[in-house]
Amino acid sequence: MSPAPYLVKLLANAIPCESADLVKVQTSNGNTYFYDDTRSIIVDTEGNTIHYHGRLCDVKAENLPLYLEELFESVLLAKEKFNRDVDFDQKEDIIWTRF
Repeated sequence: MSPAPYLVKLLANAIPCESADLVKVQTSNGNTYFYDDTRSIIVDTEGNTIHYHGRLCDVKAENLPLYLEELFESVLLAKEKFNRDVDFDQKEDIIWTRF
């Protein structure tokens, strides 16, 4: 028994992969990103995926690498902070509050 074709297509569309729709963007720092305006996703070389609104193909080619670099830098810093908080929480007996 195999899954329904629509389910296979749905799953295939959810998995970032190289396709004709992916556009490669190289930054001056040597980082590479790929975006797909059809699926509204940006992927870095480590597999981190970000969903966005709008059309990146309409963004100035000179500016897009900088925007992507800043976006992924912010996301990676947030992920690092989250991982530190989780590690700290597991080691310490503390309850945080938000003001």
